[in-house]
Parts: sequence; C-alpha cells; structure tokens
Amino acid sequence: MAGGAHYLELSKLPVTFDPLEEVESAFFDQSNFQMFCVQHGFTDVRVKGLAEEDSFKITIPARGPVSTIKFSPGSPRILSIQRRKTSVEFVNIFSEQSTERSLPLKNASNSDVLGFYWVFKNEYLVLVTTAAVELYQCNPYRMTFKMVRSFNINISWAIFSHEDLVLVVCSRGHSPSLHPFAFREGSSSIITRLHKFDVELPPSRETRPVLMEREVMIMKLYGVIYVAVMRNSAQAGQGAEVFLYQLMTETPAKLSHCLSIDMSGRFTLSVVDNLVVAHHQGMKTSLLFDISYDGEPQATTGARKHLPMLAPLSIAPTKMAARKRRSGGGGRRRKESHSAVFNP
Repeated sequence: MAGGAHYLELSKLPVTFDPLEEVESAFFDQSNFQMFCVQHGFTDVRVKGLAEEDSFKITIPARGPVSTIKFSPGSPRILSIQRRKTSVEFVNIFSEQSTERSLPLKNASNSDVLGFYWVFKNEYLVLVTTAAVELYQCNPYRMTFKMVRSFNINISWAIFSHEDLVLVVCSRGHSPSLHPFAFREGSSSIITRLHKFDVELPPSRETRPVLMEREVMIMKLYGVIYVAVMRNSAQAGQGAEVFLYQLMTETPAKLSHCLSIDMSGRFTLSVVDNLVVAHHQGMKTSLLFDISYDGEPQATTGARKHLPMLAPLSIAPTKMAARKRRSGGGGRRRKESHSAVFNP
C-alpha cells in the first residue's frame, strides 16, 4: 500500500523487455513470471524474468510463427511451444542432447488446442481443446506423455490458476456454463471435476448471451477460492458489478458476494492482501473491496453486497529510467524504450 494520495503502487523492480514494435511476438508466462520476446525469424527468443538467472536467450527450431511459449516450472525445464491449432511441441533445450517431442490431438479434425498448463512442476500437463480437457502424465527425462484422464466438453475458452491449482472452462451452448476442475497432489485422483454452474447474464442484443474469458478470474480470499465474474449492467445509470462464486466440493458453486462498482465501462481485477482491487481502465482509478466486512444481504440471491471501502484513486505514478545505447554510426545516441510487466 502506498501512502499519500494513492492506495497502491507498482513494484520497484519491474521486468523490462524489448519494445513490442521490435519483436515478432511477445508472451507472458503467469506460472513462472517470465516474458518471452520472439525475434523476427521465429528462432531467437529473449526470456526475461524477475530474477537474473531467469533472464537469458534461447534458440528454438524455425517452424513458423509462435502462438504460445512457456517453460515447465520443474527441473529439468521443458520448453513448450504451440504453433498450430492441432499440436504442441516440447523441447529440452538445456540438455546436452536436445530432445524434441510433439503432442498431437487425438481428434485433430474435430478440435483445436485452446491452452495447456503444467501441473505439479513438470509431472503433469493439462491440455484443453475445443472438445475436451485432457490430463497427461509426463516423464521429463524421456520426454514422453501418457494420457491419464479425459473429460469430453464442448469448450469455448479456459482459465487456470497456478497458485490455487484450479481450472475453469466455459462450455458452448445457449447459456454459458462454467466447469471447474481441482488438482490435488498425492491424492488417489490427481484431477477432480467439480459441479458445473450457470452464470446469470444481463440482457444482450446478441442472439444469445456471451461470457468472455477476460470477464472471469479465479481468486483466493481469506483461504476460500472464488470464481469472479465481471459484468456491466444493461440498464442505463447502473454501474458494473463483480459476482463472487464460492467453489464447493459437493454442490455447485455458490454466489456468495457481489461487489458494486459505481462506474460503467471496462475494468480489470487483482488481489492484494485479501483485498479485491478493481481497476477502471477509462477513469484510470482503482477501488478496494474487503469481503470480510459485513455486506448487505440480497433478498433474491442471498449474496452479500459490498461497496468500495474508500473513494477511487489512481495508482501511484511510476517512473522508469530510460537506458541509452549507441546507434550503428555517427556517434548518435537514442533512448531505448521499454515496457514492463508487474506482479499484481
């Protein structure tokens, strides 16, 4: 928390990386907090992390544009790359003899890869496609994968929390349903499918209501895991709301809290010390919510409605020193622009 006229401030040690206009593509790996900048030509990659040992350069096989790239958290570290919709590549680039493997889809003609996530370091891999959630056991030394479980679902998108080991996928259909999965190390069942639950959406001009991936977030507050759904009201004059669904093991998720944001427009969420922070992008201000305070119970849903703790304020300004480097000739010097990624 920052003092004075601001509640929050960004990290004093940002992750700096190449300007996006100078690279082919850039990706942020949430599990390892690493930034990948793929250079033109798709072979040279700059990796930038929070620690100095997590920042280095690597060379990957030149097989076309990269859509996703990340390392497994465990040792030996496996580099996973997705270039095509129907397969994921794996490369052990730190071994003396570089090993490559490809994990193709079982039904490549009927499904596409939506995402993949490492679980328990590099012991398991979760592959999410448009048709199923698939769990693979990985041998990181032999670079082999064995399917352990598979769940058939028509999926439109997926989100995963590496901290809480929870996966949530949204199914296709007339009304969106969320399907949560929990992972437990050392248990008889590594993956557990929890009860699906429906999200009530406001009226829309679309033929059917749509729930977007960017409107949903997994968060833990006071030791309890929630699925947060951000919604703008369809009625004029009403601000946005955040609905917190508490994940349950024996029953569908329960709508427990409603955070009232007295502003409309796009916003994002983060969690700091069990406080929910709503960042309004248009107003460039942030609101703080604490669900431990008694909220007003709602007669229709039973959820408790919470108002912001304090008036909205902007995040404390952050200045980044621009480094200088020599240009190719003439002795001129120019500023080197940087972007930054911060851990909320």
